[in-house]
Amino acid sequence: MEQLKRRFVEGCSARSEEITTLLGSLQSHGDEAALRSLHGAMHKLGGSAGLFGFHKTGAIARDCERRIEEALKQGSVSVPASLPALVDELQEAIRQEVAVVGSVPVSPEGEERTRRAVIISERPGAMTEALSRELVAAGLLPEVVAVGSALEACRRAEVALIDVAAGGDGYALCRSIAEAPQAPPIRILYTDGNTTFDLIRASPSRASKFIYRASDVRGALKRQEQPGEVAATARILSVEDDPDCGRVIEESLRSVGHTVKVIPSPTLLLEELARFRPELLLLDWDLPDVNGYDLARIIRSDARHERMPIVFCTSRSERYDRRAASRAGADDFVAKPFTPEELIEAVDTHLTRYRALRRRMDHDALTDLLNRAASVAAIDDLLAGARERGTGVLVAIVDLDHFKSVNDDFGHPTGDRVLREMAAHLRSSLRAFDVAGRLGGEEFVIAMEGPALGPLAQKLDDTRESVSIRVERPGGPSRGITFSAGIAWFPEHGTQAPELLKQADLALYRAKAAGRNQIVIA
Repeated sequence: MEQLKRRFVEGCSARSEEITTLLGSLQSHGDEAALRSLHGAMHKLGGSAGLFGFHKTGAIARDCERRIEEALKQGSVSVPASLPALVDELQEAIRQEVAVVGSVPVSPEGEERTRRAVIISERPGAMTEALSRELVAAGLLPEVVAVGSALEACRRAEVALIDVAAGGDGYALCRSIAEAPQAPPIRILYTDGNTTFDLIRASPSRASKFIYRASDVRGALKRQEQPGEVAATARILSVEDDPDCGRVIEESLRSVGHTVKVIPSPTLLLEELARFRPELLLLDWDLPDVNGYDLARIIRSDARHERMPIVFCTSRSERYDRRAASRAGADDFVAKPFTPEELIEAVDTHLTRYRALRRRMDHDALTDLLNRAASVAAIDDLLAGARERGTGVLVAIVDLDHFKSVNDDFGHPTGDRVLREMAAHLRSSLRAFDVAGRLGGEEFVIAMEGPALGPLAQKLDDTRESVSIRVERPGGPSRGITFSAGIAWFPEHGTQAPELLKQADLALYRAKAAGRNQIVIA
């Protein structure tokens, strides 16, 4: 963020000159194109300025943007009467804030910075000393401050620990800290044992954790150190035409492990949805050619993306805009300017819910493997990646031998146990990125990516030979479970999941006809 801020400050002079030039062009020619160009410049500045601490500049730019919008709605192509004076005020705000905000020294890239923690208490003593020791052990530099200095002390701190009794209402203080600029991403309410937590007041406090003992601090920090931990490695696609905002979005989310792609134009969106396959979409509202409202509505009309979380990141935050976003199918609304922590929290909240919902809908209840529809979709994902990497994909249908007789002779509860154990056996033999699913009944599907068919086919055959599932009646003979499998290879036997599954199924019939308990390649 510091490096992005430095780049923004360096570009302020060019932005100021651009606005002056556009206003002059509008005053000279008075056409709609000139008015819309000035509107676009104001929109971008209004959205990005606040992200880097230029709050006055951002507010005036948004005011200019609203006035130009009103003129456009009325069909006017002339300069709004109040605009030249507002532009002068904007230019002065840019100069002032560059002098103040831009003069704050930033750390050279790669330089290690001190991680700060603030302990807020009106009663320093044994508890604050114990908390300080725990923070030092966790690699943070602690500072104990009184309530009156809390907000200022918390600026740029990584952690704030707030005595629940601080100032008579630690809950309210915690919320104030959370809503302040440059708020600590981790806020912990603590009690020294003389006060208990109030559940009703704790709910709106926006605390990250509640602790009763100083020894709980390191555990709380460990679980909170990575705000994106729950949703790490998610693919996130952002449609953002402002390069400064796009860089902030990209760097903020990459810092917690996400894979992020920012595209400047909505015309690229459908292609990237198919190619990048995001788990969450971030949309700006004001975009070239089409607005975010219409874009969200179009995406939601596609059955492939009807469950994907859509979060708006925009400077439009009026009640009407939020209602319009909700009607279009958006899940959340992050108003610019936002902090990286606010964006990360919103993204992680919706990713967690989305993944939980997908798990319930995509997994087979008995075996906890992917169900048929989710298996086909996962194979399609694997094939798309293999095309880009120039590798192959083994697709196999696995069928338990004589499974009907297991249900008939030993009962359906025993048959269910066999299916669960076979699912566990298949899953344990695969890599994390391989696909394992249940097609239905006693049929399973396996998909593995690799450079060559031979080693993958051998791996599946090793899995077949190592099956150790047995069924038996008390006092009776036991019986071992075996399986047969048919294999298809991408791209030799097909290029799409249905085609490969058909070829694998034909190979499976050959394995059954040849005596079962074997693997046959299409």
